Amino acid sequence: MKRVLKLIGMGALVLLLVVFALGVHTWYARPLTINLFYSIEFLRGAFRSPELLTQLGLVEGLGLRGHNAKLDDRSPAAVERQFEMHRSHLAAMRAYNEGGKITSRGGQDRLSYEILYYFLETQLKGEPW
Repeated sequence: MKRVLKLIGMGALVLLLVVFALGVHTWYARPLTINLFYSIEFLRGAFRSPELLTQLGLVEGLGLRGHNAKLDDRSPAAVERQFEMHRSHLAAMRAYNEGGKITSRGGQDRLSYEILYYFLETQLKGEPW
């Protein structure tokens, strides 16, 4: 009986480590799917913007309210970082769409891709100003 419990415990630990490693990989490296990419980048953007985080109310239910008294960083350096992120996101989206994998499909995948791509391109067109 002890051996069975030990095996179950080891299996649970291995499963937990695999899930943790997959989560770390998804957050810090290229997510496995473009839908994960959309979700991760949305969350990163929300957590970089205290105003957006307050407006959406994503974490107030968890008791996190420290961001409510803060404003977004609108400094020239922050704006330049934002443009650099947009360029990086466009490059990542192009990599997901190699050979037209996404844009050749129809439906929601293509629509989501085209909307975000259009948004990022439009934002970058405003960089000179």
